[in-house]
Amino acid sequence: PSRHFWLSGTAYTVGALAYGYSGTIGLMFNLAHSAQGGILFILSSILAVPFLGSQTYGPRAARWLRRFLYIGVLVPIYLFSGVSKFRYKGVMSNLSGYWI
Repeated sequence: PSRHFWLSGTAYTVGALAYGYSGTIGLMFNLAHSAQGGILFILSSILAVPFLGSQTYGPRAARWLRRFLYIGVLVPIYLFSGVSKFRYKGVMSNLSGYWI
């Protein structure tokens, strides 16, 4: 049983590193910044995913992973995408809803 946790953690780590590598190469050709949040989350979750099946560390790893998703990835992406819209569209068109 402990061998399976080691194998699953290793397989996830290898897959996440391959995804991160191919994602960063893809960012050079497709300049979509929306993919960066997913790449950041997948690579950072390497620290927590191997422990999710553990009886001792599983709930703590799940809380850390959820907190990192919200505070470390989603909130900054949506906050700064809204702030950058002020730069491109202007304050008045954002407040009036003209851009919608």
